[in-house]
Amino acid sequence: MQHKRVLWSIGLGLVAWSMLDQSATARYYRRGGGYGGGYGGTPQSYYMNAMANVVRAQGQAAVGYSQAAINIETARSQYIDNQKKWAETYFERKRIYAAYAQEKHDRDMQVVHNYLANRQSQAPARLSFSQLDPATGKINWPDALRSGEYAADCRKVEELFALRSHVDATLDATRQIQAEVATLRDILVKNISSTPPSYYIPARKFLDSLAYEATFPTG
Repeated sequence: MQHKRVLWSIGLGLVAWSMLDQSATARYYRRGGGYGGGYGGTPQSYYMNAMANVVRAQGQAAVGYSQAAINIETARSQYIDNQKKWAETYFERKRIYAAYAQEKHDRDMQVVHNYLANRQSQAPARLSFSQLDPATGKINWPDALRSGEYAADCRKVEELFALRSHVDATLDATRQIQAEVATLRDILVKNISSTPPSYYIPARKFLDSLAYEATFPTG
């Protein structure tokens, strides 16, 4: 808008100058004179040439401003397009990962459910000496049961097995051991979603066998 006002003012100036100076220039040349001692042009022509240079400079500046605006708009459009593509890629990767995680979780749960269904039809296996020392009550716990969340109940079970090894097994001692094992089993079930089947199933089998072991006489 400012450029238009400048061009409009220049145009008005050129018209006014032409009208005011036209008769004076004609009289000047009839007397045999000339601007600058007869060399070059008239004052009007010099003025018009100067104004033409101003107009040309204004036009070039306008072209430069226009090109700069185009470049800025192109860069902004490219930035928006890149951001959109990044967001689409991010959410697509997130969707794929979520689908993979859900599929893996479903497979893991199926493995656990298959084990629990088959377990109902058979008695747990007896523990070996390396898993349970009947003389001291020392237990070699599976990896899934070695975190701090299980520590207190694991110690209670070992203490009960150690006490049981020094006295005759009683129904009350068996029930106490099985109650503590049941507590450990409940914690394990609570963590089923975060425990891989390769850790969960051996731990579950171990606890079933541990509770079953308490039913046998000592010695």
